Amino acid sequence: HEASATEPDLLPRSVPVQPAARVPSLRILTLRPVMPTDAEIAANPRARSAKLRVAEKRAPDGGA
Repeated sequence: HEASATEPDLLPRSVPVQPAARVPSLRILTLRPVMPTDAEIAANPRARSAKLRVAEKRAPDGGA
């Protein structure tokens, strides 16, 4: 849990506090899931439901 810059614990409960904007922590590397080929499904029938998605973890400051 990240603390916001407004320190909501110090404010009265009646004051609305908007959470800080979140920076995405992952960069998606595949636009669509990678699906198994027909040959792979023939060799391994359980592979038919497989979907591979790839993402890269970003630096804490939001950089790549």
